[in-house]
Amino acid sequence: MGRLANRPYVCGDCVETVSFYLFEVLQKSVQPVFICVGTPRVTGDALGPMVGSLVHAANPSIPLYGTMDSPIHALNLVQELQRIRLSHPGSTLIAVDSSLSSVDRVGYVCLDTGKLKPGRATKRGLPSFGSYTLYGNIADAEKRSSSLCLERIATASPKFIESMAKVMSTIILESWNRAFGLELRTS
Repeated sequence: MGRLANRPYVCGDCVETVSFYLFEVLQKSVQPVFICVGTPRVTGDALGPMVGSLVHAANPSIPLYGTMDSPIHALNLVQELQRIRLSHPGSTLIAVDSSLSSVDRVGYVCLDTGKLKPGRATKRGLPSFGSYTLYGNIADAEKRSSSLCLERIATASPKFIESMAKVMSTIILESWNRAFGLELRTS
């Protein structure tokens, strides 16, 4: 996996920097589709579906799966990936998720080349997918036991997750708008 961009979500140039690289990805992608992974039932894991909901509310024409109302999570990931691949054959899949990191990287939004490995922090055997991954580091993973990782994910601050989701959704929306020249819907 190669890193294209990583910036603290509170940094003034985070949206500009990460959206520049995502714009480049979108320009060279074949019919890009965003897949936002996570469950609204766990605070830290809700980042993906929260981003999905914010993007969908602003621009429902963006090909996107995984929202707060219709999440893609460990229990339905395999079936949803099959359905998405059938609906969008040959498309470039861009995964959106939360992640655990080192203490000094908590709060960073990252864009990487390569597949998302969902459930890695909790040692779940879920399938990897995607050509690119946009993720937010929501907690540290210095203690590697599954139960401590789950605790860190579950106890992430809802305000922190919501703030990061707003930044990440803005990155997607601005990149999409720039790549495809579509107007964003304002309400």
